[in-house]
Amino acid sequence: MNEIPKLGQSAAVTTSLFAFVSVVSAFLLFIVEPLCGKALLPAFGGGPALWNSCVVFFQVALLVGYLGAHLLGKISRVRTQACIYVTLLGAGYLLLPFHFDPGDPSLSDYPALSVLAVLTQAIGLPVFVLCAAAPTLQSWLARGFQLDPYRLYAASNAGSLCGLLAYPFLIEWTLGLHSQAVVWQFGYAVLILLFASLGYLAARAEQVKPEAPALPRFELPRSRALVTWISLSAAPSALLVAVTSYITTDIAPVPLFWVLPLVIYLATFILAFRKEGFSITHTLERCFILLAIALQVIIAMEASQPALLLICMHLACLFLGSLLCHSELARSRPDVSLLTTFYLAISVGGVLGGIFSTLIAPILFTKLVEYPFLLAVILLAYGFCSDRNAARRSLVVGFVSVLSIATLFSLFILPLVAPHGEGRAFLPVAFAVPAIVCLYFSASAWQAGWSLLALFFGALLYSSTHGSEIFRYRSFYGTLRVAQPAGKNEMALVHGHVVHGRQSLTERSECVPLGYYHQRGPAGEFFTAFQASHTP
Repeated sequence: MNEIPKLGQSAAVTTSLFAFVSVVSAFLLFIVEPLCGKALLPAFGGGPALWNSCVVFFQVALLVGYLGAHLLGKISRVRTQACIYVTLLGAGYLLLPFHFDPGDPSLSDYPALSVLAVLTQAIGLPVFVLCAAAPTLQSWLARGFQLDPYRLYAASNAGSLCGLLAYPFLIEWTLGLHSQAVVWQFGYAVLILLFASLGYLAARAEQVKPEAPALPRFELPRSRALVTWISLSAAPSALLVAVTSYITTDIAPVPLFWVLPLVIYLATFILAFRKEGFSITHTLERCFILLAIALQVIIAMEASQPALLLICMHLACLFLGSLLCHSELARSRPDVSLLTTFYLAISVGGVLGGIFSTLIAPILFTKLVEYPFLLAVILLAYGFCSDRNAARRSLVVGFVSVLSIATLFSLFILPLVAPHGEGRAFLPVAFAVPAIVCLYFSASAWQAGWSLLALFFGALLYSSTHGSEIFRYRSFYGTLRVAQPAGKNEMALVHGHVVHGRQSLTERSECVPLGYYHQRGPAGEFFTAFQASHTP
């Protein structure tokens, strides 16, 4: 009666079975994410803010799910946990297939909040419950079979990766939105049966508990551990949203690039949490520092060509920055008794990072300055968490470097080579001195982070005092700016790098339409043809 099921006698088979269900649950979860973006696209437009709002919703859903799994783990018996969780899965199934009703987005002053409200109403309960799948499975594997649960984390992220790639390359091309919702409902029903089966096996196996294997333990006190976990998950989460916004706004507004950064972000989780771990070398740190310095130059120059090369550089920076933080996060994972707390802290950091880049940054900043700022934050978070003693020793050096480099850069070097916002071709020369200083401090990631932060503030201070912009406005749908191009007596309305209109500043021609609104341009030809067709 108290024997462990035959399946439980084989650790490899048991772990594989739990890993398979983890993959299936994550696959379903990350299929519905791009599905939501596509369903809301006609109402909210195709800007990156829509996708970033969807990402924040799923980050919040993960937080709710991990919190539920944490509370569920407080129950002493796996049998009771399984009954409660399978019941919640069944309650979520009653709300399927989901239906999206975005209403009229133009009536909302905060479209991002409207997206969150629509998604909560349409898919809230099924997704919230599904988000608790990964930590719940890992808890059952550890408590029922006394096996290392952290292997399932890489499997879960692999399922997420497969779901993200399957949607744009397979599912979207073969099924309509309604059919996708019906197929997802069927997969959700299968998952309920799988969870019921695993819950039964884990409950049976829990009755006999062999000696638990030695698992890695976390040496820091719990309060410091929480700060470490939240910091190392928040920084790459914020960078993910910032890179997505920058690529799809200033380089190539292609919806496929919504998914690609998230794929890279998840891939770093898989590498970091694999069985043998991932060792960060000094070479990888230096590569990220060099790439971050180069991107500071590119962003300051507002370069958008060659597009393919720039996109690869931005994605490589996201990969290296996320890998630094996630590898340190995996190294600091705690004993299995704090497993759900660990994942809850990760989800809190993910939500904080997503909210900063999606909801707070567009209000605080009129342009995407959070991206270069986060490059420095990544190094500071990684450097502080990986070597606190070195971080404390270099604290004074960091403040001094920020003040000295920012002052030198913004007040002397940049005005000399690019007076009054001109001469952008010489900006790389202006960056040479601060870049050399950054590399000098790169023996420590913490010191390099301070130097990179100084580089950011110097460029920001210069652009705010020597730019040619007259007005800039940032909203959910992008950033619009009115600028006076160097050497031209006219103003231009620009969205990203697309000029939407120009106006002459001379009195005689200030009311003459220019750009594609010109009388001989596309808009002018349209109105000419329209007037001709309505002339009796």
